[in-house]
Amino acid sequence: MKTIKEFFSHPIIQMALVLGTITITLSYFSKRVFDEPLRNWQLGLPAFLATVFQGLAQMRKGAWYIRSWIGMLIVALSAVLVVVFNL
Repeated sequence: MKTIKEFFSHPIIQMALVLGTITITLSYFSKRVFDEPLRNWQLGLPAFLATVFQGLAQMRKGAWYIRSWIGMLIVALSAVLVVVFNL
């Protein structure tokens, strides 16, 4: 990768940045906002779904439903659902 722009445009790097941001956000909510801390499976759900998505993306290269923005959307929606169900 020649430039930083090419580095950040790679789908795996984008997924890692989104997943890191979501993990930090869920940790903050678990520690500071909620009455009780989140369970381990709730904290790990977005990472698990990202791993499953990356595995499917490697198996089904070129499919229309295996795009990086769809994976990031799935991870973000799972984090939002964890927050909403714990309010």
